[in-house]
Amino acid sequence: MRLLNAVGHRLPPLSLDCHRLLALARRHTGLEDFGDASFLPALERLCNALQQEARLSALGRMIDRRSLLDRLSYRLRLIDYRKQHPEVAEQTISRPLFIAGMPRTGTTILYELLAQDPQHRFPRSWEVERPVPPPSSDSLHSDPRIAEVQRQFNQVNRLIPDFKSIHETGAELPQECVSILAYHFMSELWNVSYDIPSYRNWLARQDFLPAYQWHRQFLQHLQSGCGEGQRWLLKTPPHIACLDALLAVYPDAYVVQTHRDPM
Repeated sequence: MRLLNAVGHRLPPLSLDCHRLLALARRHTGLEDFGDASFLPALERLCNALQQEARLSALGRMIDRRSLLDRLSYRLRLIDYRKQHPEVAEQTISRPLFIAGMPRTGTTILYELLAQDPQHRFPRSWEVERPVPPPSSDSLHSDPRIAEVQRQFNQVNRLIPDFKSIHETGAELPQECVSILAYHFMSELWNVSYDIPSYRNWLARQDFLPAYQWHRQFLQHLQSGCGEGQRWLLKTPPHIACLDALLAVYPDAYVVQTHRDPM
């Protein structure tokens, strides 16, 4: 890491300009349609904040550029898949169960406990990180993308060895909704990773309805491969701040709010 940063700081910094990233994603995929354009102001705010406020190292800038480009590319592929498979839009998301609550109130252990119920369908980390094509029932535990995503988690564990003592990660473990919302670039995922006050303050004033509409499309996509008839189990603490938008998109949803004495 020290070597990469030392070399990187002697080179021109990698651009995190949102318009250049959009063009690169189009070029890499050969696709044009990102779907609902309401994500663009969020992407622009995020890119500006990362460049101006996050004080990224050379390695951090490399990782962020790759992450942003991956999300844009998969957004293009997911929209294209939806066009090619109109049955995806017909998927019904019925009575989803959302776990919410302040951080460190036991949301993760409750999520992982309820995920043991075979009647529940939850987004696994690997299928959120590599969503196209959607998983199939036959390969849900053997898809080669599982090993690919697990290698990424192993790299993170080497870079940040203490993180797993706070929050366990793994390709087949349940993934939080902040990672789904991150494809719309309106997500607390970025705020917990960086000190970017301009983006944080802007995000707090936004209507999250378009982000949750994207969230529903993402679940429809995953469900079109496997899980139809199961109940969706979902979790992230920031849902608490967005219940109006969540219930507008999922009017039959159930919400479990966890509580814990701060002391």
